[in-house]
Amino acid sequence: MGGDWGQPYTCDGWVDNFDINYPIISDEDTYNEYEYGGLGTYLFTDTWIPYNVIIDHNMEIVYSSSDYYGQEGYDIIFDRLSVALENCTLCTCSEVLGDIDHTYTIDNDPIIDVMDLLRLSDLITSDTRMNHCERGQGDVTGDDVLNTIDLYAFATMLIDGNFNN
Repeated sequence: MGGDWGQPYTCDGWVDNFDINYPIISDEDTYNEYEYGGLGTYLFTDTWIPYNVIIDHNMEIVYSSSDYYGQEGYDIIFDRLSVALENCTLCTCSEVLGDIDHTYTIDNDPIIDVMDLLRLSDLITSDTRMNHCERGQGDVTGDDVLNTIDLYAFATMLIDGNFNN
């Protein structure tokens, strides 16, 4: 979250100069309702920047503080972040070949369709690190290598109706 653009960087300037690959939310208050920042700033703090917030996989705030005192502050933030990651239970493998995007019917059966193919394509062509679920469910050729051949095989299996959904 950022604001006060142009001091010294614009929003795009932050992305370009620091190779940022995560979303930046503009928090400038266009209505001048707040003394500093916008509504986003006041959701988390009424103090100063930097303000550190850790939001877990359940979208719950597990840490919120403006205190940052060198290594001691870093250690506290790192410890809280480590606990949040340990408690993360997002990966639920269905163990179903081709179930890359983990979508399900109302009866909890996996839906394997072109969206899974697109997700697999994105994972293979980008430098994104894949988890064990994506690797196992995307290796449709069974050669323990996830590559373009898996994309062709997956597309062929979709066209031939090999997935039971």
